[in-house]
Amino acid sequence: VAHSYGGFCATLYAARHPSDVKAAVLIDANLACWFLDSYVDSITQLRKKLFAAQKDTNWANYYPTMNLGNTVALMRKTPFPANIPAIELVSEHNFPDSAWARRWRECHREFAAAEPNREDITAYGCGHFIFRENPPLAISAIVKAYVGAQHKEQADEVMKRYLSYSLDAFDEAKKKKLP
Repeated sequence: VAHSYGGFCATLYAARHPSDVKAAVLIDANLACWFLDSYVDSITQLRKKLFAAQKDTNWANYYPTMNLGNTVALMRKTPFPANIPAIELVSEHNFPDSAWARRWRECHREFAAAEPNREDITAYGCGHFIFRENPPLAISAIVKAYVGAQHKEQADEVMKRYLSYSLDAFDEAKKKKLP
């Protein structure tokens, strides 16, 4: 299960260890096709100014940010393995710029369409943090991917537990929206 930058990490891990990964759930995950060179260059220049003071204090944020160009170059050469099933949850409201949003959506559609074992789901009403804004959707995708990688007895047991959970989860989500 990967979100945002974690999409790069999950793709790299799956490509390097395809027999260890049975399925993937990508939650508004980064895909290399979205990162045009012009975007990478401009965002890197902007981030150099914003993150300059973090170089010595926040390595976990600074170095991945400053290394985006190399990361994207690596990811362009590292396709997600075709044999691994993937469920993609993609936010409906991701970027204020409609061109970026359209490119994000199209990149994810292309990823899902590339293999018959990939599923593309739009998380309606959600921004980038789908798992916070619609937990039942994220959990349902994870359960579906997990169940698909199990033997029948294990899958049946997980589905029983999930059905019990979902009754409470869906009702709780609705309750939170009441005044």
